[in-house]
Amino acid sequence: MRKIYYQNKLIGIVIRGSYPKGSVPQTNAEIHEEALGLLTFNHLKGTTLKRHRHQPTKRITHTLQECFVVLSGKIKIKIYSEDEKYVTSIILKSSEAFLAINCGHEFKILENATMLELKNGPFKNDKLFF
Repeated sequence: MRKIYYQNKLIGIVIRGSYPKGSVPQTNAEIHEEALGLLTFNHLKGTTLKRHRHQPTKRITHTLQECFVVLSGKIKIKIYSEDEKYVTSIILKSSEAFLAINCGHEFKILENATMLELKNGPFKNDKLFF
């Protein structure tokens, strides 16, 4: 995992490689308004995670967070700050992901790619192109 910061603020997390043992939160300590939580799971065969459900709780967020998961292929993501300044680029391949916490992004498909995009809803037509 690689955390990406801009002006000391966490704006994204690259998800790849090995994960720490157990069920480990990766976001909530650093994000004031967390729309998508990220936990990593790394358990041994035979481990049972206790059954549970989540109690309905009113949650109000004002930011959109997205997670892009590459199922196959290879992509390049350019990452931009909230004030639309270029920050960095990352390359993702199969089984890797990027959690966009508070940033702009641009995709370049480097190899034929199949991806998933997960984001908090409901869907709004709120894209600002720059």
